[in-house]
Amino acid sequence: MGVNETNKLVKSALLLTAGGLISKVLSAGYRIPLQNLTGDIGFYIYQQIYPILGIALMLSLYGFPSAISKMAVEWKQTGKKLTFKTFHLPILFILLCINGSMFLFLLLNADLLAAWVGDERLAGIYRFGAFTFLVIPFTALLRGMFQSNHSMKPVAFSQIGEQLVRVCIIVGAAVIISTQQNDLYNIGQAAVWAAILGSITALFILILYSDKQIKRQEDTFAIPWNYYVSTLLILGLAATLNHMVLLVIQFADTFTLLPSLIGYGLDKQTAMEAKGVFDRGQPLIQLGIVLGSSFALALLPSISRKRWRKTRKLFIFIYEGL
Repeated sequence: MGVNETNKLVKSALLLTAGGLISKVLSAGYRIPLQNLTGDIGFYIYQQIYPILGIALMLSLYGFPSAISKMAVEWKQTGKKLTFKTFHLPILFILLCINGSMFLFLLLNADLLAAWVGDERLAGIYRFGAFTFLVIPFTALLRGMFQSNHSMKPVAFSQIGEQLVRVCIIVGAAVIISTQQNDLYNIGQAAVWAAILGSITALFILILYSDKQIKRQEDTFAIPWNYYVSTLLILGLAATLNHMVLLVIQFADTFTLLPSLIGYGLDKQTAMEAKGVFDRGQPLIQLGIVLGSSFALALLPSISRKRWRKTRKLFIFIYEGL
């Protein structure tokens, strides 16, 4: 790796780290007024939908973009062009299938999930939350292409823009709910609106930078569907899991804590308040993950390029066998 490439890599990692830190500070900061305005019950409601929204965010920001950037680097090293017909469109189609399946699962099983959680009033929020997965394919594809070129500015800006929109909507909704004495469950609906509009904002920012990312050139090589699907599923989901350990814990708490507190003898209202108090410490734990995850994300294209140089014959052999 040359000096220029190393400098570009370090700058990309630092930029992405700065964007991640800003986003996490915003994410941790808005929960303070959210809890103060809506109380422990309102915070409990928000935290019951947050793990699902967080999983969608991790897929869009880390999981699928990591897999896409890896594949883009490997195809460039083979000398093949990353054209709309043979790379971008198939990847987008696969992402739409994967995220469409998640959308349908959550949409059709919202009542069952709410029953498992122990709060049937969350069913409508879960059903609405399914729509957050429909924007992921577009943001993930563009982020992956930028990362493959070590162009982290659009990725960082889209992340910050997405978080700013989310924070403004959630805090604004909390103010309205507290001053007008609205139903506290509206904060769950507002959280989903914030996630959807935040993702659309990120997509708009990425599109502004993407004039040279997708080229409508013709190429004749066969589309390696098996390679695309396996990489997106295995590497994409593995990268997502690496970034959402705490989300998995929160997801487990969503299904177990409230029923356990009620089973212990607390009434439902007290159990909901206790769950809200318990969730206050979660944002601070997340801040330490940002530094390592951002550097890993920026390093992935270079690692793929170096690995390709060492295993070029093996890669060609695998491709020809697909």
